[in-house]
Amino acid sequence: MMHDWNVVVTAHREGFADTCRILGAFGAVHRTDYFNVLVMRVDDPTGLLEALRARLEEEPGLLNFVSHVTPVEQAFDFDSPGQFEARAHAVLEGSVPSSGVKAR
Repeated sequence: MMHDWNVVVTAHREGFADTCRILGAFGAVHRTDYFNVLVMRVDDPTGLLEALRARLEEEPGLLNFVSHVTPVEQAFDFDSPGQFEARAHAVLEGSVPSSGVKAR
């Protein structure tokens, strides 16, 4: 799987090839090991969402193919539940404002 990505996309079952074609106009699209899940690398993930929104206004049928498009700000690898928890905590610690409440 491509590791240099910043957008995760899911496609409807029958729309996988069409989703790849549609999104290919915006950037490189790569398959993953997960069913109907793709990843992309684009210069501006928010701009991608805006461009897709504008295209959907003209072609609402695109929703027959593309299910979800989610920009990703941070990603990490993990090998165990404990490692996932530690890395997720580290990512969230830097991005969530402190409420003064300590995590357990």
